[in-house]
Amino acid sequence: MKRTKILVLLMAMVLGMSGCGNDAAREEAQQALKQEGMELQSSGDYAGAIAKYEEALKLSDMEVGQEEIDIAYYKASAQYRSGDLTGAIDTYSAILAVKEEENSYLGRGLLYVAAKDAKNAEADLNKVLKETDSPLIQGIIYNAVNDTQKAKECFEKAKKAGETDAIFYLANIYEKIGNHNYAMIL
Repeated sequence: MKRTKILVLLMAMVLGMSGCGNDAAREEAQQALKQEGMELQSSGDYAGAIAKYEEALKLSDMEVGQEEIDIAYYKASAQYRSGDLTGAIDTYSAILAVKEEENSYLGRGLLYVAAKDAKNAEADLNKVLKETDSPLIQGIIYNAVNDTQKAKECFEKAKKAGETDAIFYLANIYEKIGNHNYAMIL
């Protein structure tokens, strides 16, 4: 009886250890596929990138962690760049079903703006506006919904706070309103 317990314990340990090795191999394969997807995406092969991201996500074995969420963000980006707004929105919705984050609502909200879905864009973007204190994020939202004056005010505030990305957005705002000289100075 004691011998049987020891054998069962040893088998459990061996199986457990082999599972750990499989996890490491799975994570390595997932990283390699993600990297391939990123390279394809940067070369403009969005369909190929999406396929690699999907293949990487299938390796998750129904476990979703930060790495899988990261891969899903890359997938949504490739879908958007390929013109598949519906697919990108669906990917963001899947991310939000797992983990609600301000960036996910912002991304999906901006995709809704691009898809001309005002109702859903307003819901997501208002949620972000209520939760964020970042003038840069606020400016991005106001710019996306064509509230140029509020966007400009937010970007100016962000610039004063030292957010260097605000300069790029401000230049675009000044270009949009026809102040080309000031846009060039920024």
